[in-house]
Amino acid sequence: MVNIIKKLFLKNCNLRTRNFIFYSLFFVIAFCSFPADSLARVSILIAPQRFDLSIFPGDSYTGQFKIENKSEVPLSISVRAIPFGAEEGTGQMRFEAVSPDCPSSWIELEKTEILLEPGKTRRLNFQVNVPWESEPGGYYFFVYFEPRFPSHYFTEEGPRVIPVVGVPFLVSTSALLIDPEEGKELEILDFSISKEERVKIVEELFGTIARSASRGLASVGAVYAQVPEIQITENTPSSFIVSLKNNDIYHLKPLGNLSVYNLLGNKIGQAELKGQTILPGKSRNFEVILIKENESFITRFLNFISLGSYRAELNVRALSPVRGEIFPDGDSSFSFFAMRNFYYLTVLILMAMIIYFARRRIKLALRVLFKK
Repeated sequence: MVNIIKKLFLKNCNLRTRNFIFYSLFFVIAFCSFPADSLARVSILIAPQRFDLSIFPGDSYTGQFKIENKSEVPLSISVRAIPFGAEEGTGQMRFEAVSPDCPSSWIELEKTEILLEPGKTRRLNFQVNVPWESEPGGYYFFVYFEPRFPSHYFTEEGPRVIPVVGVPFLVSTSALLIDPEEGKELEILDFSISKEERVKIVEELFGTIARSASRGLASVGAVYAQVPEIQITENTPSSFIVSLKNNDIYHLKPLGNLSVYNLLGNKIGQAELKGQTILPGKSRNFEVILIKENESFITRFLNFISLGSYRAELNVRALSPVRGEIFPDGDSSFSFFAMRNFYYLTVLILMAMIIYFARRRIKLALRVLFKK
């Protein structure tokens, strides 16, 4: 039967008709949308994108989410809350196990399942209730909005792109009589130049010489002083490392700026520290990129005669949801050396010494040259 239809088709259709049918089928297969393709265009918009709340134990906060379906298909959205913490150093979020007494249980949602048509917007009410027995401190959880689809939206070959949106809740509970030790909430653990830009061999050499000299002075009756760490770079560094620790019971958001000066007090570069939130009891490392000042001829000359000696100063503070603005405890400045100018200056001094000690021979050679 198939062979008979094929013979009739080839007999009655000319070449132009067959080409038209072929290209039409190719266009339908290549460019027409199928149910599985619609998942690539699924998106939802949630506002606000973050909640930073200060609530006394026993009190509550009432708020609202705005949910908008930006996709081309109706969405069934599931809403749930999950507690989270942070990793040491990196500050990356780490999800924690859900338990009956975890902070994610404090939020009461008006609904946990929402059906939203394409292009429609809906508001979802919620309430955060802080128990009376909760200790003063910071508590953190995410509220997740996850679209759900029936099985007929998927095929075995089609992609399954399902966007999940999370809104972080940073809840600070406080008691009126809490009065922490001032200056201990934020601590500077490290303020230095990136290791990739430092010349470790030269640093160790200069450190050994400085320690030997200090011990020699102590042996003849001078006061022995601890030699500070010497940081040496080839050129003016392009980035600095700042490590901050939050010793408070509330999350902190660090802010500040960094400046670099030469030996004569002229600013040669600056940078702005825009740190991400540090959770209680955690530390976080920040890489601060230095923006160099426009180097005029005078600036270059001043940097040259500064013998490669510079000073970096860090002015940092943090914003607390309960305590307001706080300042750190720790060393916020250090000196370092850039060897590029030191090389040039060393070569210049050697040339001057050669000219000085060989001045008579140079004069004699010039007299002979000009006579000829």
